Amino acid sequence: MTPLHKLPSRASLPTQGTQKTDRPATKSGTPPAAATVRPPSTDRSEYTDRPGLNGNEVSQRSIIVQMGERLRDLAERTRVAKRADSSFPEVSGSRDAAQSQSATTVRGSATPELPIADHQAATSTLTLDGNVKLEELKLKLDVAHTFPRDLVVTLTSPDGTEHTVVNRDGTHRGGITESFDLSEAFKGTEARGEWTLTVRDEATRDTGTLRGWTLEGSGKAPEVDAPKPFPTLEGPPVVVVVDGGIDTAHLDLKDSLWVNAKEIPNDGIDNDGNGYVDDVHGINVHKSNGDLHKADGVDHGTHVAGIVAAADNNKGNTGVAAGKALVMGVGGIYDADDSLVAFEKAVEYVVDQKVNHGVNVRVLNASFGEDVHDATKLRRWDEAVAKLREVDVLVVAATDNGNGSNMDFVPGDRPANANLDNVLVVASMDAKLEKLARFSSYGPESVDLAAPGQDILSTTVNNRWKKDSGTSYATPHVAATAALMFEAHPGLTAIEARRIILETVQKVDTLEGKVVTGGMLDIERAVEAARALGERARAEAGGDEARPAVAWG
Repeated sequence: MTPLHKLPSRASLPTQGTQKTDRPATKSGTPPAAATVRPPSTDRSEYTDRPGLNGNEVSQRSIIVQMGERLRDLAERTRVAKRADSSFPEVSGSRDAAQSQSATTVRGSATPELPIADHQAATSTLTLDGNVKLEELKLKLDVAHTFPRDLVVTLTSPDGTEHTVVNRDGTHRGGITESFDLSEAFKGTEARGEWTLTVRDEATRDTGTLRGWTLEGSGKAPEVDAPKPFPTLEGPPVVVVVDGGIDTAHLDLKDSLWVNAKEIPNDGIDNDGNGYVDDVHGINVHKSNGDLHKADGVDHGTHVAGIVAAADNNKGNTGVAAGKALVMGVGGIYDADDSLVAFEKAVEYVVDQKVNHGVNVRVLNASFGEDVHDATKLRRWDEAVAKLREVDVLVVAATDNGNGSNMDFVPGDRPANANLDNVLVVASMDAKLEKLARFSSYGPESVDLAAPGQDILSTTVNNRWKKDSGTSYATPHVAATAALMFEAHPGLTAIEARRIILETVQKVDTLEGKVVTGGMLDIERAVEAARALGERARAEAGGDEARPAVAWG
């Protein structure tokens, strides 16, 4: 599916614009209908000229701080910074590395009740979840058949190993209801994955039913290599903007962009040998090079990048994390034929830069998404997000602009609805920061919090600025806040940052039952809590900043 940009429909906005709706409006509490997704237009709204120094323009950061002061009730809340350390989960490394080396039992059952017709096969599958290499495996089979000598039964493992369990022998009467020891046949096979049982009738005039089957095995978790040492992360926190592209020549962005020191600009050579030519500020996943300019949706990505880190120079807008964080661009997401493949390429690049080159990537902003129904693709989306979790990257994703649709009914929305603890899902507040914007979707269980997203002034192409609206522009407020938190406390983990952001929201009555926290982003409180946690960590470490407890591997 074509990726959808998280922008509202024109009819939902109180101001003028020419945005295309991503999905049709739905009644509250009902799932949005399927729609053909269109990539972002390049002619969506009036451009805003560079404002003068008349004091009329204020940063997005100051707006939300002012509203936070009005909404906050300090007497009823306890600062996160004073909470016990146990309230924050710790990332201890990859899940494989955490597996016990003691014997582990895995078990799975299926009751397909499949008919077995003459000269045909009944096929059933089940999935084992344990990450073990099998030492023992038993199959319990329940097949009803009037003449079981007609049957051939085979079992196939996830890696393709096939074993014939029954081959038209004469030992069975009235069916097959017994256990088979298959330890020798599958010894050393990895248990995790999909197993397939096939029962074929090789003769005529007799039929039956595959009622059910059970696999039970045991073994030890495979040995894993020792984790790589934690790389020395260099520079300020980096926020990855995965989007259409970025105008890297914009006056308010050119000094806020991450620079690949191992790449020589514009020489047409892949200097660092990573497969991308001239990836000075990031990559274009569609063109497989570093060109962030020539792509659909460059204005959209430029607007997002400006909300994160546009220069604090009293002109245009000031990014939430201006002077404190850098932006890495990953463009081409709207040009790609398959947004999942494009996202997987983005993740591969980000992980490589952090793990192998020590780039201080801490946050990934995803102001896009698609509704996925295919189970295999859903698994791949979640695996990609999980790879970011394993290298301690927080993913901040926009919910849909569904004009009041409930995203709890859209479990396939990706990457937003990936059920992982390094993901934050963001809705948009209205211009007055009093309630959700009319164009924003919501989700009492699937959307975490809200942030400013209506009439947001930010950078766009050709050294210009404009106001625009959408959950796309609420999301970078949260991503940039996380960057400020990592700058204040470099040892903070992605999971800790997520927890702090959720627990320091400003409660808003109109958000109760709309988002998980019932609140909107509070930049000041979140950063203060992260800083206090860092100060305590430094004190406990004797003055040295504690690193995140993450093992690469």
